[in-house]
Amino acid sequence: MSTKTDKNENKIENQEYLMDSSIDDAKWLLASVATLGLLVMSLGLIASSLAS
Repeated sequence: MSTKTDKNENKIENQEYLMDSSIDDAKWLLASVATLGLLVMSLGLIASSLAS
């Protein structure tokens, strides 16, 4: 009986770890995309000001 409970607890811990790591990965991805977007917009503003 205890082995069944241990397996269930391990499964829950693994799911929680995967969810936490997925959230961290999503935050890093969102921050990277936002940073890249700001970089592209700033380069666009610089190019626009130089062209006019």
